[in-house]
Amino acid sequence: MSCLQYSRDQPINVDICIPEPVLRVNPKILALGAGLLVGGFVFLGYLNQTLPTSSSAMTDDEIAELLIGEQEHSDYVTLASILIGLGFLFILISFGTARGEGGVKTRKEYTPPA
Repeated sequence: MSCLQYSRDQPINVDICIPEPVLRVNPKILALGAGLLVGGFVFLGYLNQTLPTSSSAMTDDEIAELLIGEQEHSDYVTLASILIGLGFLFILISFGTARGEGGVKTRKEYTPPA
């Protein structure tokens, strides 16, 4: 906390204290979330480069393999999207899990005097 002394005409001194903004982040969870986010985007970029393609003269077996490949590709895209979502979730969680200066404060029980 930084305090400034403000005095206009020497008789009055007023201390103005401005609290410094503090952003507490749990670095382990933040790193996990960033890793999942980056990994999901890299995996999604790779999947967009390797789409199963078809040709005009395909046999029935090749058509069946193409359909299976398209389904696998769709499943992998879903998996990459889940990784991205989990990474974003962990990044958001990391902002709420950091402990304050005093750690976890416990509540003292009040016992009435006898």
